[in-house]
Amino acid sequence: MADRPRDASAAFEQTMRLLWDPSARPARGPRPRLSRERIVAAAIEIADRDGLAATSMRAVARALGVGAMSLYRYVPSKDALADLMFDAVLARQPKAADLPGAWRAKLEAVARLDLALYLRHPWVLEVSTSRPPLGPGTLDTYESVLRAAAGSGLPERELSAAVTALAAYVRGAAQTRLTELRTIRESGMSDEQWWSERNGFWTRYFDPERYPTISGLYAAGVYDDLPDAFDWGLQRLLDGFAARIAAAADSA
Repeated sequence: MADRPRDASAAFEQTMRLLWDPSARPARGPRPRLSRERIVAAAIEIADRDGLAATSMRAVARALGVGAMSLYRYVPSKDALADLMFDAVLARQPKAADLPGAWRAKLEAVARLDLALYLRHPWVLEVSTSRPPLGPGTLDTYESVLRAAAGSGLPERELSAAVTALAAYVRGAAQTRLTELRTIRESGMSDEQWWSERNGFWTRYFDPERYPTISGLYAAGVYDDLPDAFDWGLQRLLDGFAARIAAAADSA
């Protein structure tokens, strides 16, 4: 038990070297058949298809056609591999500060890009945002979105909270959408088919007097033309930022 802090510290330092020193290579051994980049790319492909839990060192080695032990010359553990995977995915994302437009256009674009990233790489949602890998891809992304928000007029002490709120909204929306897609895939039935099979519910069980609000909205045709929930929520969140910016300007 007493060795755990020291072991954790050593593992952290080793992972930091891997993240921040791309030139680092195995010091000894035969001419390498592998590279850290190939290992990470293979791991991401497995995680995209089968999930993070299935992305073992053995599975990655099998995909690369090598023995599992050969991977440890490049990546010391599965935890370190997950950090490298997460950082590599974020490093490829367009950066907020480089996107066109003022603060609102930048943050809206970031939200949509992040939603697309989660749908491409669902396993990214399993990585803790409160204890993220401290790699260059992660910090470059955070720095860039903070810089985009900093140009908005929000008070400095509120910038991190605003960025965190936006990220949490997108993560929640992504979780909901991925659940919907998984349900469709596992059931073999679209949402339209599912609701169609339950048409009899409304005449046999549904009581309009017990649920007058639902009934009133239905009678008004509201459910025939619903706005996109993600877009609606995103715009209201950004409206809230804009209102806070205006209030801060008025009190200055």
